[in-house]
Amino acid sequence: MRGSEFAELQAFLAVAEQGSFVRAAEALQVSPSALSQTIKGLEARLDVRLFHRTTRRVGLSQAGERLLARLKPAVEEVEAAVADAAELGERPQGRLRLHAFRVGYQLYLSPLLARFAEAYPDIELDLTLDDQPVDMIEAGFDGRSGSANCSSRT
Repeated sequence: MRGSEFAELQAFLAVAEQGSFVRAAEALQVSPSALSQTIKGLEARLDVRLFHRTTRRVGLSQAGERLLARLKPAVEEVEAAVADAAELGERPQGRLRLHAFRVGYQLYLSPLLARFAEAYPDIELDLTLDDQPVDMIEAGFDGRSGSANCSSRT
């Protein structure tokens, strides 16, 4: 679907929901005549009349009612998907694999973990306590020289 086709469908939804070209045009921040032309273009492309228009009233035709019934949930789902994707970039999330010596954990990490979990509820910590040195990259742990498995946007 081209962007112009999606814009036509959004214009259709606005007029159908507002019940008025003037109110829909205000909501979309376009002129009523531009909105009217957009709807005429959509109707011409679909080869069906979507609205019954009088000087006082705008109502959906049978085709308009059918289109609204299927289009509205689909557009709401698209909007929710976009919002959901954007939300993932707003806060750190994912799995963070750490390796720590036991004494380091007791002295430094342990006191911080409750605050960390509260501040970053979408990060799953995978903590390994071991007193043997380990190749962090080879073992798949996150660290200064490795890459973190959590994403964040600055």
